[in-house]
Amino acid sequence: MNENEKFIESFNFDLNYEKKSLLILSNKTNYFNILPIDLIREVIEYVSFRKKGFYYFIQDSSDYPNKSNKYLGTIKSRCGKKALVSYNGWNDSFDEQVNISQISFLQKNQYPLYVIGDLLDILDKKTSLWFLGGVLYIKFINNQQFLTIIYLRGGEYKEIIIVKDIPVYYKYIATKYMHTYKYGTTKHGHVYKRNLWGARRKLKRFIKTFKSKGSYKSYKIIYI
Repeated sequence: MNENEKFIESFNFDLNYEKKSLLILSNKTNYFNILPIDLIREVIEYVSFRKKGFYYFIQDSSDYPNKSNKYLGTIKSRCGKKALVSYNGWNDSFDEQVNISQISFLQKNQYPLYVIGDLLDILDKKTSLWFLGGVLYIKFINNQQFLTIIYLRGGEYKEIIIVKDIPVYYKYIATKYMHTYKYGTTKHGHVYKRNLWGARRKLKRFIKTFKSKGSYKSYKIIYI
């Protein structure tokens, strides 16, 4: 099973444990037959294996008081009641060990879907900085969205970056403004205040007029 198939299958847990519930209910053992179906579902979910390489909804081990964050992520390895997980939208330095109880099965309404013009954060591999990007184009392969994302690597670079055929489970895209918040840091460590409203408006306008390039005629276009 390839990664794309594992991602799709990760949202079919409900179907899987319906089958397991029916299998248990078909058992001749009397004490199974008298259990409520809701309780059986809870038992099945509790004992089901969280598998390496599949996607889940994971609560991080943040030490912030009264704060709990959950992210789409994968299991990299598992040992007993602990699992090493990797979060989508965060680089590998944020991988961590969590309890199995912090890993929930995904529901179908959590499946990520995009439309052209949607904004998101994307990690630029050259600078290791997060940029606000936009969905320029979407194509479908086996009913799965693959995105073409565009962002501006401005400043000294003056580059328009176009990243093609990104699957929706690509690790280095995140919800808009998750990383591109009010303040940013340059590659030299200088903190500056972002104009997010201006950046959003500029990017949306740029996506619509990309072919003409407008005021970005001096920018070099780089396809990745």
